[in-house]
Amino acid sequence: MYFSRPALLGAFATSASAFVAPMGTFSVNHFIQAGPLVIGRMDPIVSPGVASGHVHAVQGGNGFALSMTNQQANSSSTCTTAYLTGDKSNYWTPALYFQDPTTKKLEAVEFDYMNVYYFFDKVDSDDKIIAFPPGLRILTGDPSLRSPPVTPELITDYSDGPVIQPVQWGCPRVDTSTPLYEADSDGLHGYGIGSKVMLAQGVGFSDKNCDGLYSPMLAEITMPSCWNSATDPSLVTADNPQGYKYLDTFKNKGTMVYPTKGVCPTGFSKVPRMFYEVYWQTTKFASRWTPGQKSQPFVLANGDPTGYSLHADFIAGWDTEVLQNIIDNCNTGDRATDTCPGVTSNPAGTKCNVANAIPEDLGTTTPLDQLPGNNPIPTAWGIAPSGATAANDSSSA
Repeated sequence: MYFSRPALLGAFATSASAFVAPMGTFSVNHFIQAGPLVIGRMDPIVSPGVASGHVHAVQGGNGFALSMTNQQANSSSTCTTAYLTGDKSNYWTPALYFQDPTTKKLEAVEFDYMNVYYFFDKVDSDDKIIAFPPGLRILTGDPSLRSPPVTPELITDYSDGPVIQPVQWGCPRVDTSTPLYEADSDGLHGYGIGSKVMLAQGVGFSDKNCDGLYSPMLAEITMPSCWNSATDPSLVTADNPQGYKYLDTFKNKGTMVYPTKGVCPTGFSKVPRMFYEVYWQTTKFASRWTPGQKSQPFVLANGDPTGYSLHADFIAGWDTEVLQNIIDNCNTGDRATDTCPGVTSNPAGTKCNVANAIPEDLGTTTPLDQLPGNNPIPTAWGIAPSGATAANDSSSA
């Protein structure tokens, strides 16, 4: 794993004034196998019942499907890639591709591993954090973005800036004698912009080789942690027994928001803040391109060669009693959530997968001429292709 505990906590201190919860604790949720649950054009939040626009790498319970009810992730899963048997949620991000600089052919980059850090951001002893309700759908990031955001730093609390900036790329390196991003980069000429605080991170892809030990290129995404928990008795069903009005961030952006000084708006409940780390085996392509030339060969599955459109999705499938116990009683940090009291871990060697519901060539063995879904790749850096169809908001992951 790339982050030590001090480095991880520092990643959230993006400026001298960055908000840090006074009574915050955390635990990292690991997954049991090197490969994901499934890779394919499946997205039950944005594209229920049909092929999604681009390929995703998915972790979690094997109840994952093209369409999902609120209870499905938990009730239909017979196994999970999470170490904890009580977590059958699903977590996903866009897949990554390598575009050969000479042939322009596309090859799938191997998914390496994923961690999801659960932060419990209490501002005082009375601050209540609750478990995710079954079926809560959370999105963040903008899949249509091809130009740099307003800042290369993480902004996940409104006290740190008026515009939320929830994504970065990490690139640990053996040789750090040169900067990961040039100091004067505007993010519009072949590579992104570096963080001024965490020097191994930035927005957009770097033009350097990420060759740190056990730590190739990694995507970093912070989810919102304030949920509009309003109810309506007329909405009570077997699939929504509490009658929650807001369970789907894609259908209603106001379902989930980020806090201000760790405090959620009136009418919102605080849930765990999730921080995704998704590692990709980019080192396998190191001999096939030349770093430091103000260009780089990696492309997100939605046709983005900049990396600015990094985004993530989540469907809650926790045993809510298990998660509430972790929230209230666990501060294991990097020792992992499966070491929390009162939890059950998957046996060693457990395997869990689902079949890709959209069978097609994903470029894992044979190079492709086009990305799955035929997503165009712009030839100019920082410009979205005219054929892009994703909405320009944070709820279109």
